[in-house]
Amino acid sequence: MAFMKKILKIFVCCHKYIHRVQDIKARVKKWGLGDYLIFVGGKEEKQLEQNVIQLKCCDLYEDLPEKMFAIYRYLADKGYVNKYDYFWKIDDDIDWIRWNADREAQLINSLEGHDYAGLQVKTGVGKRGWHLGRVQKDSPWYKKKYDGRYADWASGGATYFLSSYSVSKWKNFYELSDIRYHHIYEDLAVALFLEKCCILPSEINPWPDKPVLKFNINK
Repeated sequence: MAFMKKILKIFVCCHKYIHRVQDIKARVKKWGLGDYLIFVGGKEEKQLEQNVIQLKCCDLYEDLPEKMFAIYRYLADKGYVNKYDYFWKIDDDIDWIRWNADREAQLINSLEGHDYAGLQVKTGVGKRGWHLGRVQKDSPWYKKKYDGRYADWASGGATYFLSSYSVSKWKNFYELSDIRYHHIYEDLAVALFLEKCCILPSEINPWPDKPVLKFNINK
């Protein structure tokens, strides 16, 4: 008998928008989304409440690359890669239009054979100054444009998926403090890291003509 593959939903939040935690929990319950965790950054690692984890990492807009690496390291180091087949990265302002077991089965089928997949995969060179005006004055990116490499990347705003194999690449990753000096765009930082592991993004379309997600509900 074949067992259905399992997806852990990973919601990315921050203390500035901590009020969204209860909204996320309500959406999870409403749609029966299954297993999930909500992550924020802070001064120490601790569980804030059920399904809400604070990691020891910075928590501002410019710290998103560091936070994403901290999340994936946590999942790898804590053994979640042995419990789940896929990890679904979801921003805190995403809602569902509809959801059920059939939708999840369609998603899992579309992920088969992919270690890094997104609903939107972007190519080429992005806006190198997108962050200007959005970061704090003490950020190394306050007046600095991104001048690093670009690679194809899965859009985090449209959500993306990593296999347990991909997330395991962050096991014992201890260079978190250096991330903020080299990366300002979290989705690109993830893509560049996985590229070094010979893992490239694929675009999937699990629900043709049947939209499931509602993006940026609070923006």
